[in-house]
Amino acid sequence: AKVFYVQGFHGTKMSHVAKEAKVSKGVLYFYFTNKEDLYMALVHDCILKVDEYVEFLLSSVADQNGKNQILAFVELYIRMIEELPEIQNPIVEYIRMSHPSRQDGFETGLTSGMRESEYFKKILQVQFQTSYSLVQVIEKGQKDGSVLNARDSKLIYATIWSMMLGYDQLSAAEKYFQEVSSEQSSLFHIERKDWQKMIIESIQNILNQTT
Repeated sequence: AKVFYVQGFHGTKMSHVAKEAKVSKGVLYFYFTNKEDLYMALVHDCILKVDEYVEFLLSSVADQNGKNQILAFVELYIRMIEELPEIQNPIVEYIRMSHPSRQDGFETGLTSGMRESEYFKKILQVQFQTSYSLVQVIEKGQKDGSVLNARDSKLIYATIWSMMLGYDQLSAAEKYFQEVSSEQSSLFHIERKDWQKMIIESIQNILNQTT
């Protein structure tokens, strides 16, 4: 996961992964057909880890109202971005590759090798599990009165999710900038804690909207 996180899919070779894992390339090819197959296995594993984190979190606050459960998820997600970027980054890159475009001379869509991987089929079976769970929590909040926003629960979820993805991508850009530059100030010279606080406050406002 670390190699793909640092170098991205296109910049990573099987030899890089083998070196990081301290195994021969032959061992990797024994378990995985090619780089695409290995990457799909990684994405699948990361999705399962996120699902486990979210399921554990939601079960631990199951006695709370829907709004508090959503806010607990947001705080967990921010913590994951900060502490476990190697888990979240492959998922975000997979989402981006699922919507083809051209970037830096590469076709960013999923390759035929990715689509042929057995792990791609497994990803399709689980990729929306966390989304379904959070939509249900929003609906719970609408029913228990803690979520005042009466709009479609899926629309509310999509809006919250887009904010979290934006934070994830800008955080990654900030970390990259600090790695290649001697300047260590935060992105746009703002404090990270203030940024996180405003995201949480904005999501609270979304949940509290009455019109």
